[in-house]
Amino acid sequence: MKRRNFFSLPLVFFSSLLLTISCNQAPQQTPNASSSLSNTAPIVIGYSNWAGWWPWAIAEEEGLFAKNGANVQMKWFDGYLESLQALAAGQLDGNSQTLNDTIAFAGDAVNGQVAVLVNDNS
Repeated sequence: MKRRNFFSLPLVFFSSLLLTISCNQAPQQTPNASSSLSNTAPIVIGYSNWAGWWPWAIAEEEGLFAKNGANVQMKWFDGYLESLQALAAGQLDGNSQTLNDTIAFAGDAVNGQVAVLVNDNS
């Protein structure tokens, strides 16, 4: 019986020590939003005159992108077709457009990859 206690006491001690050390590690430093924003090129997103895309402008005016560490630049287009042409020319990183225009554009996408955010405000 003494032999069993002899091995279990150090086992409990080292298990507790390991648990204590792993739970008390200092948090890693993360860069703050302002420093990370200044080091990256902005993501340029185009949008045009449709009420469903106006929340982009509101988010920019309210500073929501900067508050969340996202370096985003919104670009307004007076005409919808102009925004599609700018995206096709590589002047935009993203664009607010209809799904059928996105599908038509997918064949010319970089590496055939397109990220789609779908919303329905009808």
